[in-house]
Amino acid sequence: MAPRRHTGLTTQERERLEQACARNQPADIHYHEGSELRTARTRLLAIAGDELYIDRPQCIGQNVVLAKDMPLTLYLLIASELYAFSSRVVRPVVTLDLNRRRQVTGVALRMPAELRKQQRREQFRLSLAKADVAANLHKTSADAIDVVPRDAPRFTGRIVNISLGGVAVLYDVGRTPPLAPGEVLFVEFTLPEAKSPLVFPVEVRHFRSVRDDESRICGLRFLDTAAPAVREQVQQLNKFIAEEQRRQLRHIRRGGAVH
Repeated sequence: MAPRRHTGLTTQERERLEQACARNQPADIHYHEGSELRTARTRLLAIAGDELYIDRPQCIGQNVVLAKDMPLTLYLLIASELYAFSSRVVRPVVTLDLNRRRQVTGVALRMPAELRKQQRREQFRLSLAKADVAANLHKTSADAIDVVPRDAPRFTGRIVNISLGGVAVLYDVGRTPPLAPGEVLFVEFTLPEAKSPLVFPVEVRHFRSVRDDESRICGLRFLDTAAPAVREQVQQLNKFIAEEQRRQLRHIRRGGAVH
């Protein structure tokens, strides 16, 4: 018995996804492993029947393996707007013939039931892995968040991705003091082409090991604060993310690839 086709996409939504596939539209993948939220980058490749094919996902230059039936959410830009859809992995590894001369290894996803327009930019994680943005961090106290102890442990890392909700930092385990979920830190970094650094209080949320645990990616959540200086920096970050999304869109329209 043939499987029943099921998709709630409207004709217009399916056409949007088909056009995104034709342009090999870049997309961000959000998924969970245990309690950890993880991210990866991919491209839409093709649609066939009830399956949507994407390029093999990557994070920090390494391939990401998605398990069969794993739920995930993809975020992508379409006509200056951020869209998202939920899906599941149907086949973790597929070989696709893009043309007579080229084959690619990708992943088969279940066609989504809906394509959602996103209103909040903090749901979109902007990759900065190739921008080489340094991050300076030091520990502080949740009881006195604005006070920096003289002997506060300090360490450095590199920004992997960022959103209005938080930032992910790659750091060397051997050169970093032990960190634990719930700890409060200050993170300082300078966005590409910016003249001055941004400084935010953050909470450690989760970790992910890379390179045989020589390095780790730490997920940090921006803490809510009424401090005017922090509020102003949030506005700067919002502007940066919005401008970067528009830049990516212009690049895509000219037929380029987003890195």
